[in-house]
Amino acid sequence: MSSTSPDADPDSGDTADGANGTTPVTATVFRPDRTHLLGACLMLLTSLLTVGAAPKLLFWVLLLPFVYAYWVLKSRTTIDADGITAVNAFSTNRSISWEDLSGIRFGSGSSHARSHDGREFALPGVSFNSVPDLAASSGGRIPDVIAAGRAASDDKVVVMRRDGRQIVKTREEAAREILAAQEEIEQAEKKRAAAKRRSGMEPGGWYRTDAEGNPITRELGEPDPGAPARDNRSEDS
Repeated sequence: MSSTSPDADPDSGDTADGANGTTPVTATVFRPDRTHLLGACLMLLTSLLTVGAAPKLLFWVLLLPFVYAYWVLKSRTTIDADGITAVNAFSTNRSISWEDLSGIRFGSGSSHARSHDGREFALPGVSFNSVPDLAASSGGRIPDVIAAGRAASDDKVVVMRRDGRQIVKTREEAAREILAAQEEIEQAEKKRAAAKRRSGMEPGGWYRTDAEGNPITRELGEPDPGAPARDNRSEDS
C-alpha cells in the first residue's frame, strides 16, 4: 500500500556531517500518497452496499475504510542524520542507524530496511520509485541504482539478429560488427560482379583478369597474349 510517488517533505535545513568528511543528510519524510484517501472513499461506498445486505452482521465493515485512511495519514518514514525511522499507525516505531543499515529490499509494492544481522522492518511511503529521493536525502548512503542503470545503458545499443534475437552490446562492439558486415557485403558484391562478367562471355571464348580483377576476353581462335610464342618457321618447313 505504499505510494509509488511518495510525498517527500524536507525540513527547513540540512543536517551537516561535513566535519566528519561525509555528505550531509537532508532530513526528509516520506509519506504514503494522499491519493490513497480516494481509495478509502471508494471502500466506504462499497461497504455501504455490503452492509445494506445484513446490517446487524456486517456493520463492522464500515470501519475498514476509516482504518485504512488512518494508516495513510499516520504512517511515514523519516530520514535524518541518525538513520531511518519508520512510523506505522498500528505498530511500534522502528529505526536503524546508518552504521547498522545493510540495504533496502524492495518487494511488490513494499520496501524494507535491512540491518547487518538480517533484521528487517517495513518502510511506509517508500517504493522503488523513491530511490532517487532516498539517495539525495541520505547524502549517497543509499545508492541511486536507477541513475546508475541509466548511465550504464547510455553506452549500450540493442543489436537485432537475423533470427529475431536482440542482444545488448556496447557502441564500440556494435560499430565493429557494422564495419565487418559492410566489408563482407562489399566482398560479396565483388564476387557477384565477377561471376556476372564470366557468365556473360560467349561460349568457346577464354578470359584473363587484369591487375584489378577485370576479365580480359578474346574470341575463340585469337592468340592468347599470355601463351608462349610459336615458331612459324618450323611449320613452313
